[in-house]
Amino acid sequence: MHTAQSMRGRGVGSAMLRHIIATARRRGMSRLSLETGTWEYFRPARALYMRHGFVECPPFADYVPDPNSVFMSLDLRQSEARDDGSDSGADRHSTETLPGPPGLCGEEDESDGIQSKA
Repeated sequence: MHTAQSMRGRGVGSAMLRHIIATARRRGMSRLSLETGTWEYFRPARALYMRHGFVECPPFADYVPDPNSVFMSLDLRQSEARDDGSDSGADRHSTETLPGPPGLCGEEDESDGIQSKA
């Protein structure tokens, strides 16, 4: 996922993330996982994901530990309870969904499957 420099600070990234999360929930998925970079350039992306409830996790799928990568996941079952308006809306995210293998971030759950490379 990438937001053009000219569109940053307008909520575009949050809107995409809310769409991705909502789509994943509608499809019955339980977790979203992503890989992003460790460089300073990726700091805003990591902050965006964290604001939306993502936490760091071990490498998933075919990824291996890499000093240039940060792996993050969002447990959709835990964050769903906060989608009733009791929070700032940080867990309601969206964007284009990509099919992925089950077992993301170490769980063998057949309902997993969205990955986003940032």
